[in-house]
Amino acid sequence: MTIAKEHNTAKIRNDLFCRKCGWPIVDACCNDEFTKFKDASIWDWWYYCSNKGCTNHDGEGVFQGSPDWVFRVEKPKSVSLIKEEFEYDDSCPKCDCQLEAQMAGGVKCTNPTCDYWFCF
Repeated sequence: MTIAKEHNTAKIRNDLFCRKCGWPIVDACCNDEFTKFKDASIWDWWYYCSNKGCTNHDGEGVFQGSPDWVFRVEKPKSVSLIKEEFEYDDSCPKCDCQLEAQMAGGVKCTNPTCDYWFCF
């Protein structure tokens, strides 16, 4: 029988985002079976992008700082302020076209045939 894990083993962070695609970061404790993944056995914590299609989905171990591909948002800001402050990659992760800020608080691909949309 599988037993449910503690609530603090992994969580989707609402203050950390991937610079490549803008998706939230998953913060995972390097315990149990996770220690068999890459070099996770030497780390206490592991950050990875929640977007399975992103190049940062495999993530990396964390000790005190955050990886270069992670940016922090202390409180909700407009997409233009986030983009200006953190200079995240504003190309679409699906088709490499330009992303544009939306009034609803997200970004959308400018390519009419692409359905990429991310809401902050």
